[in-house]
Amino acid sequence: MRAGTIFVIMIMLLFALIANAIAIPLIPAPPAFAETTYTYNTAGTYSWTVPTGVTSVTVEVWGGGGRGGRRANSIGGGGGGGGGAYSRADVTVTPGNSYTVFVGAGSSTIAAGGDSYFINTSTVMAKGGNSCPNNNATGAAGGSADSGVGDTKYSGGNGANGVAGSYGGGGGSSAGTGQDGNNGTGSTGGAAPSGGGAGGNGRSGTQGGGSVGQPPGGGGGGALRTSTGNAKGGSGAAGRVRITYEYGGTTTSIDITAPDDIADWPLDPTIDEGENTTGGTLAVYVTPYDTTWSVTAKDMDATTGGYMTEWSGSAYGTAKLLNPLRVQGPAAEVTLPNNAGIDIVTGSGNTSNINITFKQMVTWDDEPGTYKIVITFIGTTN
Repeated sequence: MRAGTIFVIMIMLLFALIANAIAIPLIPAPPAFAETTYTYNTAGTYSWTVPTGVTSVTVEVWGGGGRGGRRANSIGGGGGGGGGAYSRADVTVTPGNSYTVFVGAGSSTIAAGGDSYFINTSTVMAKGGNSCPNNNATGAAGGSADSGVGDTKYSGGNGANGVAGSYGGGGGSSAGTGQDGNNGTGSTGGAAPSGGGAGGNGRSGTQGGGSVGQPPGGGGGGALRTSTGNAKGGSGAAGRVRITYEYGGTTTSIDITAPDDIADWPLDPTIDEGENTTGGTLAVYVTPYDTTWSVTAKDMDATTGGYMTEWSGSAYGTAKLLNPLRVQGPAAEVTLPNNAGIDIVTGSGNTSNINITFKQMVTWDDEPGTYKIVITFIGTTN
């Protein structure tokens, strides 16, 4: 090798994004539109915090079911309780903000089942089903869609009437995601529509209490009293709140960028014979904030096969440096072309400023010239 010869090795870096094993340079290309859902099934008040990148959610709410009729001082069958209503709406939200979630309780008294809502009763709300009064055979009405709040609304099913000496009325089902709830029929509770909860069966034949409604929001069955004693109506089921969202139209994304000064690497073999290093900083940004991710370095070009190859400014030549290029990241060092896909960086959350080191062994047997290799950094979200 001639003394004083200066090698200028241009490391041309391409940046790619992979989602489901499809590489698309420079464009955040997330996986298919997978949805994320939070479901609240237990009566009570909750606080839900909006994830990073989420600006719109679809909220579905079901009201709690009403109680079936109780018989305490007269012979007869109690009416069935009404099923809870259903409401749905798209709601604009702010990432990082917390919002109230309220799941209405199923009734075990003469009061109606609890209303369910998101943020407040003026945003998205569904009414609970009505309860049958004590010692009353008339089935109670389901929660009213007209009294709810949302873009799409359905009413709960009505409870059936009780019949003295025969049975308590079946409870009405809650509304489904695409239809009103089904009414109780005789002692049989209303069948559950898609997404709804069935009504409880009324007591039939012998004295006793009615069956409870099924979640979300099924009305309870009516009791039957044929002699003395207290026959209780079945309780209504609790409502439900379901929040569904996508990450701003995408699920996950990863962007990788690098500064301009990472590209040129001058080497002088009279001084730098042996292992030479240079490097730079990759900026990695991941959405959403709680996503795990990894970055792999590869030489995707079969022409170079992991070796710096003589470059004329428009085409590769025949000469190659004798040793392949190595890339060092925080997680591992790989020797190109790295067809196995070893991760050089792994992480979780929004991350930036990842230090990358390039390592090239230069020997006296290397041909003088200008060399180039193209490295592709591939980001994968998990």
